[in-house]
Amino acid sequence: MSFEQLMQHADDIARRAWRKANENVDPQSGASSYSPDWFDNLRGMCEGVPGQYEPFSKLPNPSDYDAAIDMLKKGLEKLSSGQDNRDPISTNGSVYIANPVLTKLSGAESYIEGWTGKAAMEFKSNFIDPFPAVVRNQFIVVAAIKSALEAEKAMWQKAREDVDKVAHDTITALDNMGESGKNEWTMTFTVVASIAAVGATLVTAGGAAGIAITAVGAASQVVAAAAPDDPPKLQVSGEHPDQVLRSMGDCLRRLQEEIDRTDKRIADALMSINGTIHAEKDSFVSKRPALATATKESIKDPSQMGYSSD
Repeated sequence: MSFEQLMQHADDIARRAWRKANENVDPQSGASSYSPDWFDNLRGMCEGVPGQYEPFSKLPNPSDYDAAIDMLKKGLEKLSSGQDNRDPISTNGSVYIANPVLTKLSGAESYIEGWTGKAAMEFKSNFIDPFPAVVRNQFIVVAAIKSALEAEKAMWQKAREDVDKVAHDTITALDNMGESGKNEWTMTFTVVASIAAVGATLVTAGGAAGIAITAVGAASQVVAAAAPDDPPKLQVSGEHPDQVLRSMGDCLRRLQEEIDRTDKRIADALMSINGTIHAEKDSFVSKRPALATATKESIKDPSQMGYSSD
């Protein structure tokens, strides 16, 4: 891969197209099979080549996502309860050792056996009982966010490879004009197949129903996914420089469309997850404690702290 030299490739394409157009000009008479208007049009096309590649030269660096992905892995380590502690979406660091701190809340149940009152009952029903499900749901949400970042990383990696291939195929097509008889170089856009949808099911805090979350991940790293979209194909082709440059422009425009479409799929998945969390908040966040409304006058009331039978 030579993405880092993309703008050098663009300059090379422009110079090469112009040079190829002038190869059939008679050095003595200056006669050519191309008209002056054709040359004027080609000159404008050549001058525009660097501008066509310049936006692609600024594509994000895939490695820039590594720090955020590693941070979310640490989050998964904190949320791993030891029960089904495998990442349900991605194979990138798929198993997380159980965090022993998470066992302490369930162990507190024996300490409150003699505690009576509203706060005691709600502490058990709202915190202790649903805690394993809430933690598991948070674990899956963090995994889904991490997989979305992995998908973004994969998308930009493939986008860089795709635009680099367009440049190389254009150079090859310019070099083979009039020689191959069928000067066509097929371009398959791998960016669109770089991500895949993944279905994950969350168990609600009440344990009564399942909440389906659809996530996205890097196609090469997902555990179980729907088949990626069939990548579109275009050709860099032509027997004249203007034809080659025109087909190159078509490929670059289509590539931008595929990047936008792939990026939208990732954004839509994240928006869907955000909507699910807001709609099913109790499945992801423990309820507000009843004691939050207590005052120093009411804290010992049976409707609040209550009493200990000990």
